[in-house]
Amino acid sequence: MEALPPEDRHGIHTTFSGYHFSSTGLCSADFVFRAGAVVLNENGDVLVLKDKSSGEIRLPQSDVTFNFVDLLHAPFKFVEEQTGYNVTPLPLLSPSRRYRQPDLNDWDMLEQDLVFDDDAVATTNPFSVAIDLDHYGRTKSSRPNGRQTIVSWYSGLVRGPARGCVAPTQWSFMSLDDLLEKMPREDWYDPGTLSALRLFQRLWTATQAQKDGRR
Repeated sequence: MEALPPEDRHGIHTTFSGYHFSSTGLCSADFVFRAGAVVLNENGDVLVLKDKSSGEIRLPQSDVTFNFVDLLHAPFKFVEEQTGYNVTPLPLLSPSRRYRQPDLNDWDMLEQDLVFDDDAVATTNPFSVAIDLDHYGRTKSSRPNGRQTIVSWYSGLVRGPARGCVAPTQWSFMSLDDLLEKMPREDWYDPGTLSALRLFQRLWTATQAQKDGRR
């Protein structure tokens, strides 16, 4: 059983929902859904969008939708439409939760890690889920309206060259290490995207190690 290092422990504390959502009733209009993707090529580099004017580097993300089912059944459709690349799901090893002191009666005192069990299996389910804010329209006071966005992150693999009328200069591949080093130093970086990318690196490393018989 192997634990993720401290900086990459992405588990939610057991009592989080009790503190923050116990008395909250949210309308479906408060939520929209979006998919994000970490897509590798055959060299293990990550597909990124580079904005020439601002220098911003982004991972592929879909437009928001109220229909979660569309993203669930075709999570890479938006990547293929935006880039022309044919993308297939990339299975990642699924971690589980481990409590360090499971016999404690006070849940507030529980400490936990995400770990890879010896019998862990790879899955193509979203490897990370984040909550973001989507701005749209304007209120009477000219402030932007906002709603919560549930972002499901998927991992994929490019198969073959790009097709169709896509601007190839906007999309390129960047090494995972370089991307992880560059992104936190930029003013425009998105913490949710960075968190997903760091988790992907750990899960992908563990997945490859399992295939090589190193776990």
